[in-house]
Amino acid sequence: MQNKGRGNSIRLHKGETYKGSPVVEAEILDSGAIVNAHITRSSGSAEIDKRALDWVRSLKYNNRPGCPVVESSVVVTIDFTGGSE
Repeated sequence: MQNKGRGNSIRLHKGETYKGSPVVEAEILDSGAIVNAHITRSSGSAEIDKRALDWVRSLKYNNRPGCPVVESSVVVTIDFTGGSE
């Protein structure tokens, strides 16, 4: 995911220090729904962590044709540095 910064700027609140990309861990149900998402490494910013959690919770996984659906977990590192294309 790339954040192109179009109206989505994030400001650190007083006392916050950006510590790096947040890491989110979540479970994927056999339906493809995301549950039990939580931060395993904070970015140092409550707003960045919240946006990372919201984004992961919005995901829906689809099964692949011919592959059985299996419940699993995923760890996602989210880069908010706004890389260029």
